[in-house]
Amino acid sequence: MRRWFEAIGDASYSLYLVHYALFVAIAAILRPIVDLHRIPPIVYFVLLVCSAIAAALASYYFFEAPVTRALQRSLARLFRTRSVAPLRST
Repeated sequence: MRRWFEAIGDASYSLYLVHYALFVAIAAILRPIVDLHRIPPIVYFVLLVCSAIAAALASYYFFEAPVTRALQRSLARLFRTRSVAPLRST
């Protein structure tokens, strides 16, 4: 259970970014199929929360984490190859 909470914590920024657009998209998809007022609120809430967490985890593991690792490698190479001149004392 702890690993799930850590994964959600790692993906929290992705969750922040995707949740609103996902909620709007789910409502737009469901509206022609079913009357949203007939869905019990707890069922709709669980659907929204679970789908937002799933989308955030996917976004984090397939986009955010790989891009972050690539940028870290690029920056490490950049600073490893660059020589820094010592400061001159005046």
